[in-house]
Amino acid sequence: MLSNGLGAASYGVFALARRLQALLLSVADGFGAGLSRFLPTAGPGERDAIVSVAAVLTVGTATLSAAALFLAAPTVADVADEGPPFGLLPLL
Repeated sequence: MLSNGLGAASYGVFALARRLQALLLSVADGFGAGLSRFLPTAGPGERDAIVSVAAVLTVGTATLSAAALFLAAPTVADVADEGPPFGLLPLL
C-alpha cells in the first residue's frame, strides 16, 4: 500500500531508512545481549562498570541516530518529493 503512494525514489529512501533503523536496533540489542553475557560472571565492582558502559553505549547510539535523522530530514524530504508514483495494479 505504501509503494502505491510513493515514487520510486521516495520508496527507495524509505526502504534505506528502514534498513538503517534495523541496523541501529541490532546494535542497541547487541549491548543488551553483551550485558546478559558478562554481567553474571562479573564481580560486584565490575558490575557497576559494565552497566555504566552499556548504558552510555545505548544512549550514545540512540542520540547519534536521532541526530543523524534530524540532520538528514531536509534532504530526505527533498528526495521524497521527486519522481512519479508507482502505477496501480489493475484489479483482476
